[in-house]
Amino acid sequence: MQRVLLTAFEPFDNQARNSSLEVAQGLLAKSPPGVDCRLAVLPVVADPCLRLEDRAVNLDDFSLPDNAGQVRIRQPIIEGAPALLRTQIDVERLFACLRDRGHPVEWSFSAGTFVCNHLYYRLLHRCHAVARPVLFVHLPFLPGQIGPKQLGFVLDMQVQLRCLTALLMELASQRAAAEAG
Repeated sequence: MQRVLLTAFEPFDNQARNSSLEVAQGLLAKSPPGVDCRLAVLPVVADPCLRLEDRAVNLDDFSLPDNAGQVRIRQPIIEGAPALLRTQIDVERLFACLRDRGHPVEWSFSAGTFVCNHLYYRLLHRCHAVARPVLFVHLPFLPGQIGPKQLGFVLDMQVQLRCLTALLMELASQRAAAEAG
């Protein structure tokens, strides 16, 4: 008999249901002949960490209004500009350094398509012209900022401060080494 582990996510975003869970439960109830299905329901949480954003895309795509009430669907941030811009900072090296020192960091390849990406793209576009490095860091929530169901996205302020301090010190060290070069 073939054993198969089905994985599905729990409901999230205030939804009462999740299609992946319901379909997996349906398969579990009526497994195909010769197949022993098991189910693991996964939480919809990510490890709380600081995300070092490697790049931004020239795309606003948000149906949720920003704080000024703007909704932008599939619109370029800067007309005629490159589709993608990467930071001039060596994110791979920075990530490895911080991770090796035990800091909760992630090397991210998507700043999303909402306001964070919008700001980051504009900064990258402006700073590339003058060869000035820029890095956007997404921070997790602080304790008490969100409800108990989303606790997987919470990281203590002191942990975040230690990580950002180490990040700034490493960037300063890398710059000093490059200038001494």
